[in-house]
Amino acid sequence: MRIKSTIFFSGLFLFSLSGFGQIRYSLSYKLQGYAISRILFFFPIRVFYESSLTVNLSAVTRPDGSMEFQYDGMGGTAYTLRTLGFSGREAVILYADDQAERGRTSAAAKVEEWKTVFSAYAKKVKRYHQYEYGVKPISSTPLVFQRSADGVIHGNGRFRLQLVPRFSFRHSIYFKVFPMLEVLLTFFDHSVMPPAGVAVSEPHWDSPIFDYSARINQAGAYMEKAVTELVDVKQQHPVRLRYQARSEADGILSYEGVLPEPVLLWKGFKLVGCTRLVRVQGKERTLLLDELTLDIRNEKGMGGYGKISLKIIE
Repeated sequence: MRIKSTIFFSGLFLFSLSGFGQIRYSLSYKLQGYAISRILFFFPIRVFYESSLTVNLSAVTRPDGSMEFQYDGMGGTAYTLRTLGFSGREAVILYADDQAERGRTSAAAKVEEWKTVFSAYAKKVKRYHQYEYGVKPISSTPLVFQRSADGVIHGNGRFRLQLVPRFSFRHSIYFKVFPMLEVLLTFFDHSVMPPAGVAVSEPHWDSPIFDYSARINQAGAYMEKAVTELVDVKQQHPVRLRYQARSEADGILSYEGVLPEPVLLWKGFKLVGCTRLVRVQGKERTLLLDELTLDIRNEKGMGGYGKISLKIIE
């Protein structure tokens, strides 16, 4: 009887450490960039790149308000859709899912959508390629990371998911969706709360200073080998987000940080937009959303954007 009581109270204690049980979230990112131009007025350039990944997560909340997230399957089909070379005469979609049929259906739909929405690129394509992958966890906890109560996602997470070709093929096209996710999570490495001595009721407050150079370069290295060879981002001025808090309906409190002014990154390309939005609800401050967007452009509008989003599954 004593042994049963010990087991019961031990279980009760562990449950209390996890708040009120597990909550499910989705973690997703999307990157997109494109350009149409000419070199020396004669040689056309037509390039397009888009990549996306969504995973489902289960989360437990600790007594100090911090959270631990663990992998709970793919939330959709991961893919990279891009043109090849500078002329854009060929295109490829690489896709991965833990459900083969869903992956094939989603990939086909994505290509058709691209042909309609980005017809300026698609109409020049003469040949399409596709490569299909499965997703294989290589440990019992293949994706784990922590988030503090004030919004810091720590860089000590674990990423042990592997893409496995469903058929025998060879190519040299980069498809590094999980390493990309790991890099993008590092953009959440700061608190969204005001510094000591500044009240949340203040009109606004500033985040710490960031240098995104290394992170943007690493993200570029996972897109394409040529990016590493051609582009070396060196942020010219500090990045600092300006935050403010707002009360919304249903007991929701939001914290939004925005980039006050553009920051030069590389050869006319600037970080023209950077926003982080966090929404929490109720006295328990249940996390509803933590989302960060980046927008990099030059004066001609060429460039791209990225978004990474951690969102509760209703």
